[in-house]
Amino acid sequence: MNTFERENNSSLHLLNTTNASASSMDPAMGLSPAGTTIYRVILPIVCTCGILGITLTIVILSRKHMCTSTNCYLMALAVADLLFLLLFATILADNQFVLYSKEYYNYTIYINYAVIFMQIFLLASIWLTVVLAMERYIAICQPFLAAKMCTVNKARVIIILIYMFALICRMPNFWESRVVTIYDKLTNTTLTYIEATQFSINRYYMIVYPWVIDGILTSILPFLLLFMLNVRLVWEVRKSTRYIQRNLIVEKSAANVIQREELQITIMLISIIIVFLTCQAPYVIYTAIVSINAFQMATVHFMLFRYITQLLLTLKSAINFILYCWFSEKFWTTLKKVFCIEQCLFMQKPINLDGVSQNGTSYCHLRSLNGNTRDTVL
Repeated sequence: MNTFERENNSSLHLLNTTNASASSMDPAMGLSPAGTTIYRVILPIVCTCGILGITLTIVILSRKHMCTSTNCYLMALAVADLLFLLLFATILADNQFVLYSKEYYNYTIYINYAVIFMQIFLLASIWLTVVLAMERYIAICQPFLAAKMCTVNKARVIIILIYMFALICRMPNFWESRVVTIYDKLTNTTLTYIEATQFSINRYYMIVYPWVIDGILTSILPFLLLFMLNVRLVWEVRKSTRYIQRNLIVEKSAANVIQREELQITIMLISIIIVFLTCQAPYVIYTAIVSINAFQMATVHFMLFRYITQLLLTLKSAINFILYCWFSEKFWTTLKKVFCIEQCLFMQKPINLDGVSQNGTSYCHLRSLNGNTRDTVL
């Protein structure tokens, strides 16, 4: 059985564009104009913008003074998203090869393994997002544990463990196929292609693996954890702000700074939930459909849904750096220093970098009285 003909793994089928068409290397052929526009226009634009934005983020976060536990997670998240988008960008070039040519078969071998690595980076990105929310929860809700738990060294260890976890979860995908080389006596040439293994069509594997990995570990569980953590975080931030305003005598300007900080974090957390829900929900639906009815999905409407799902996953990777980095004034300050920018049209100035309001009131001092620090939160 050829890899192009099997669709037992929902996640690999979703990202493997060579499955989209049996008659042409161009998966957009036979689609509606909307599907063609998504695949040939919107997806490349999103990938390009995402790659540029994430590269910029990595440049900024790699600065020594940006080395905090939170920024370690942000850096690891940016790397995972960048590698995901780079691999997906190469898959979008699938219409450059003649069907059934030697280059076509070589490219499909590359596609087979590129998609697996894309799934590894996607899974790592998802759980890095969850761990980042957990760290913020500890920093705000358990401030006395933050000094021990929220350290750079522990963050690096956790990042390595997450990548190892993602690799182990996707390891069975490498056993689903093998590279086969045959010799054609008539043409005196050799042909190398991908062939499915018996393991890939094992009945129990086809049922259990997609539901456990794609359904639970990649979609349902991280979303539930992220949702609960963010709800608790929003509640704790509001409670902390009310406590400061009620028990401390502060100037009006300092109170406004606290309110703006609360609003900023709340918007960021709500944005995380909305983006994750919006982008992951179609993936959950797609996984369920493919797992239940894997061999009747060649309709134009389903292919359109497939490309919309791809677009949302790509969009999630492309805009993560906006949600996690561009809310930070420290990021913008470093950006201006690196690129010598005097004015940034989109820069927000809700909080002074040193934690001091315009009239000199120390915001960091106010937060520290309640056991919280801005550096561990953002």
